[in-house]
Amino acid sequence: MPGPLPSDKPGRQVRPARDLAWTDLPIDGRPGDPPAPPPLRVAGLAWWDWNWRTPSASQWTDAEHDIARRRAELEDLWQETSETKVLAEMRHCESALGLTPKARKELRWRIVADTGEVVEQAGLTDELDGKRRTRKIRDAQAG
Repeated sequence: MPGPLPSDKPGRQVRPARDLAWTDLPIDGRPGDPPAPPPLRVAGLAWWDWNWRTPSASQWTDAEHDIARRRAELEDLWQETSETKVLAEMRHCESALGLTPKARKELRWRIVADTGEVVEQAGLTDELDGKRRTRKIRDAQAG
């Protein structure tokens, strides 16, 4: 059957993303004043102000401004209606903006203090948690 030859290292997984460099995000967040907010209510304005001070905001270009605006509008809508359908769209926007640990891991962003010490690198803790879960499962199966 056609295909690649078997690996001489069968236990090794190919993980190309691990070869990409991490981008360091400042722990203090985005420098400067946030952009002027769109027309929002109280909850949306509070989210807008908080959002633009996050470390992830330091990496945004003009393309992310529309996503941030949409997420702020969803905050207002959620406060007004409490529709659970809004939450899925909010999560989607947060992932696109790199506001969740999983999104930062996929984007290869890590939060770094002024001293250069890595404060958060999502991939490291996820890997350790996976090993701990595997060990617990093995221990439970052993009796």
